[in-house]
Amino acid sequence: MATATVTTKGQVTLPVEVRKRLNLKTGDRIDFVFEPGGDLVLRTSRKPFERLRGMLKSQHSRALTIEEMDAEVASGLARDDARIKRQWNKQPKRATGPK
Repeated sequence: MATATVTTKGQVTLPVEVRKRLNLKTGDRIDFVFEPGGDLVLRTSRKPFERLRGMLKSQHSRALTIEEMDAEVASGLARDDARIKRQWNKQPKRATGPK
């Protein structure tokens, strides 16, 4: 687990392993998002042109078929669903009514 210390000015230096894992470079922005369960999530805010990387057709690649695109979308949704379920299961359970 990576640990950082808050300075008197409220600044934090992200540990090397965090910067590498998020692929952060100088000038990158980070969004701090509080989830409904109280967890804090860090999201990188890439520059708009970086979001487009890889979208242009390469001379060495072929276009995907509709079926291949559908399979990729389904795979991505399954990964997101699994991630959300893992986060949900980590949240403390709350009482549902008076006993």
